[in-house]
Amino acid sequence: MKELDVKSLKPDSYYTDPVFVDEGYILTTPDLPLSNSILEKLKKWQFSRIYTEGQTSNKPVVAADEEGLQATNLNEDLTVVEVRKETQVFFRELCGFLENTFETYKSREVINYNNIVEQIKKINPFIKEKRNFILDMSNLKLTEHNYLISHSVKTAILSIALADFLKIPQHKTIELGAAAITHKIGMLKLPETIVSNPGGLKENEWKAIRAYPILGYKILQTASFPNAVSLAVLEHQERNNGTGYPRNLVGDQVSLYGKILAVISSYCAAIEKRPFKSGKDAHTGIMDILKSMGKQYDDKVVRALIFTLSLYPIGTRVLLTNNSVAVVVKTNTSNPKEPVVRVLTNEEGDPLTDNVVINLAQNQKMQISRLLTQSEIIKLTAK
Repeated sequence: MKELDVKSLKPDSYYTDPVFVDEGYILTTPDLPLSNSILEKLKKWQFSRIYTEGQTSNKPVVAADEEGLQATNLNEDLTVVEVRKETQVFFRELCGFLENTFETYKSREVINYNNIVEQIKKINPFIKEKRNFILDMSNLKLTEHNYLISHSVKTAILSIALADFLKIPQHKTIELGAAAITHKIGMLKLPETIVSNPGGLKENEWKAIRAYPILGYKILQTASFPNAVSLAVLEHQERNNGTGYPRNLVGDQVSLYGKILAVISSYCAAIEKRPFKSGKDAHTGIMDILKSMGKQYDDKVVRALIFTLSLYPIGTRVLLTNNSVAVVVKTNTSNPKEPVVRVLTNEEGDPLTDNVVINLAQNQKMQISRLLTQSEIIKLTAK
């Protein structure tokens, strides 16, 4: 697909193929010109590039039968892309804060609970306003990947979303969020060669890894964090059946915060890409957690995760029963098997130029057939 510089575009020009602003979001179709108002919107929202397979034309390729609908789609698509960018900025700001916090601790062994709380307080309102974007974990990426930072921030975001589903009071949600964003801090006490090792650790190195929750607990206790927060950090690697560490706790010996972090941290670790392994897709990550419900993970917390993200989390690419391709854009809290999807292609695999959004819970004729494979996703995004 060709990349076009927005500054070079001429008002009222046409293109022989659809023009995109980002990953399948249609800017114009061959029957609509790049009007001056469209170009002004692109500049206002700071889009510097657009994409197309087409060539410039002085006249429309197809007569415009549904111009009003297409104009509405344009506004919707540009708004969606803008909110996605806002979400990315928000995520990166949180990551920047946590990176500075960890660097300060490493250099001065100082960490401030109130500073953590101020950042956690920003997350819940953002989730309420932009839920369908912030819970799309595949959209939350760092320019320079730092697994420890990215993982901790994603765990905090998802923990707070799950706390909302469980109706946990606000002050306790803040404690949970603080525990989530700092739950890996004990890793800072370990040698980098152990933390970044892709596998093949020796027995003494595994012992060091298994000690990091204790190190994190001691760090937060020394910094006068609330005991509930420190305890959650200590317990986030415990498992319901006693196979976890560092204390091999069983069932209700683990605090609620600890149980939540055990599930959320495991899920975020499964879907996160690392230098030595590719992350699983969100649906597979959910299914892996579901398989361990009642064994490693608490039933109530796993159910809450499923109803928060659905069995097909936001951003999941799926094949529908009519052979069209769609992407999940909204979860259905009353039915995790039937989310809201945006249809990307028709039955023949051709990209759609209209916004077609379907609530599968209200459409008995069309359902999810299966997930797209990674090769199918790459082929789709290359079109």
